[in-house]
Amino acid sequence: MKQTECQIPTYGVLTEQQITRINNNSNILKHKKNEIIFMQNRPVSHVIFLKTGLIKLYKQIDEKSDIILDILPAERFIGLTSVFYENLYPFSASSLEEGKMIYINSSVFKDILTENGKYAVQIMSILSSRMVFLMDKMIALTKKQIPGRIAEMLLHFSKNIYKNDVITLPLSRHEIADLVQSTKETVSRTLTEFKNDRIIELDERKVRIKSLELLEMLNRIG
Repeated sequence: MKQTECQIPTYGVLTEQQITRINNNSNILKHKKNEIIFMQNRPVSHVIFLKTGLIKLYKQIDEKSDIILDILPAERFIGLTSVFYENLYPFSASSLEEGKMIYINSSVFKDILTENGKYAVQIMSILSSRMVFLMDKMIALTKKQIPGRIAEMLLHFSKNIYKNDVITLPLSRHEIADLVQSTKETVSRTLTEFKNDRIIELDERKVRIKSLELLEMLNRIG
């Protein structure tokens, strides 16, 4: 008998009944570009799964400055840690592209984790991967110089998000500065230096990676 299609990943361990409960307690919503998905310090009511699109996660430091924590592509849970952290979002999320998201009632999701240990292990694995990623990023920000940080960013967009050596950066120069913890002027200057050194071709936000080896070297040596 063919299993009912689930709105979110099942990892091959959810029962038919659990899939039905998730589907019955889920809503599919479309989001426009630059739309706020959730706000920092607001209550959590749903688990969100990004079906299509691109999401920016950021932490507001004060009225004038943010830190961009990550850029998430499709087929990812968004803000999953918030479901288990004081029921408040510790950061904000907004859409960088038009996209489609699945909203699952958080109480139902937690109940299924309690019932299904194998599924809970899969979710714990996701949370652990996120923690390690953010820890590595924090270390990189303290150890790497700006060229290394920007090289790492370009490699991330190329390999993990767009899977292509030609990418259109979804961030402004100011947002890139928030991501790599620098200034807009330094980001622009570094990208121009990459272009002059023939590491990349650059046309506004369109980037073509010409020397993957040099980018990887800059990423390694920082």
